[in-house]
Amino acid sequence: MRFPCEYVANTFLPGLRVRIAQKMSMRGYPQTKIALLLGVKQPVVASYLRKTLDETDKSPIAGILDETDISTITGILDELAERMTSDFVKGNDLETIMRTICTRCKKLRMDNILCSIHKKLLPAIATIQRCTICRGDIESLQSLENVKILQSLEVTLTNIKEIDNISHWIPEIGAQLATCREKAEYLDDVASFPGRIIKVKDDIKTVSLPEFGFSKTMSTLLIWLHKINPKIKWIFSIKNRTELKMKLENYNTPFIETMFLDTKWNETLNSLKSHCNFSQIKVILDTSGPGYEAIAYIIAQEVDELLEITKSIFLNKLNP
Repeated sequence: MRFPCEYVANTFLPGLRVRIAQKMSMRGYPQTKIALLLGVKQPVVASYLRKTLDETDKSPIAGILDETDISTITGILDELAERMTSDFVKGNDLETIMRTICTRCKKLRMDNILCSIHKKLLPAIATIQRCTICRGDIESLQSLENVKILQSLEVTLTNIKEIDNISHWIPEIGAQLATCREKAEYLDDVASFPGRIIKVKDDIKTVSLPEFGFSKTMSTLLIWLHKINPKIKWIFSIKNRTELKMKLENYNTPFIETMFLDTKWNETLNSLKSHCNFSQIKVILDTSGPGYEAIAYIIAQEVDELLEITKSIFLNKLNP
């Protein structure tokens, strides 16, 4: 009897650790530090650095999975390892890192990738009609609420795309649109567009469909705002251009100004918490620091409010 979790434990996670170890080593991290981050002994890290990715991905399942399966998993591992390495380098907290990995594991099940692998590891499982073993409790992993939230993100982005000149307000690092569940507390409670919303000529596009558990900065800010005012459930980032403040004043849209939100995260948020009434504030204007782009964050309780604020910013004409 072979369980789907065996593949994750015996192949997927080891392949991920090997990639992270090699990427960290290339960035100059000593083996002892890498071992501490991965929760293994230094000799294990040394063995990771001697391995090739090809033998790591194939050795436990040689002759079982075809090249298409291996290529799919390899792509996922490469992307996830790059993200985890970046998180380690930035000093991101362990909880966030582990949640990201577990969220991706859930997605392997929801996308039937793990199901396909399980059937090849255990051919007898293919005889089960409408098997959902890999997915577990489908209702708990992808509830009706989750589906509605993801759909609302796509619809909202479609409406935003229709606003004239919206592409000129997309930050160089890309914009982000996010919303959260009721009583959101963790990264997995926030849905957004992995890879951000980017400008392509005079249009805006996304590189992937919306998902839960991505965009740590925007998700963290939204959760922070949601805890202060549980009615706040939407956030959209745009360029903080010089005329934006004038537009907000012209339209009587309540806003606050911050500095160094990206570089002095905790200090800025703690200051806001003691001085601002977030039942009224609709936009945060951050000037940021040297080398960081100035970003504005539109916050709203409902999607209609978010669209109304966004349209008022871009369609509002300044008084002469």
